[in-house]
Amino acid sequence: MNTKKMRAIGFSLAMVVLAGCVAKLTDEGRFIRQILPDMANDCEFLGVVDAAEASGWDKANDRIGALNTLRNQISLMNGNAFVLTDMSSSDSKTLIQADAYKCAGRK
Repeated sequence: MNTKKMRAIGFSLAMVVLAGCVAKLTDEGRFIRQILPDMANDCEFLGVVDAAEASGWDKANDRIGALNTLRNQISLMNGNAFVLTDMSSSDSKTLIQADAYKCAGRK
């Protein structure tokens, strides 16, 4: 096998392995939705939630991983919505803070 083909295969395998490093979204976490602050007026405030991701692959993957962690945490609080209050990203990590809510009429 030639060197270019070997490099392409190695790069593809590395992408698959690194993609698996992002925090996974649970089945319950899939139902947690981001809402606008004014939509939270009719919801029960559950608390402040922080999440971080530092997969090191890139900012987009870190953001996805942090949001997945945030949604998973809110589902454990029996919440179903959040208002994003702060997000910061660097080359090495993403930090997110949100207010968690339980809103009537949402799953």
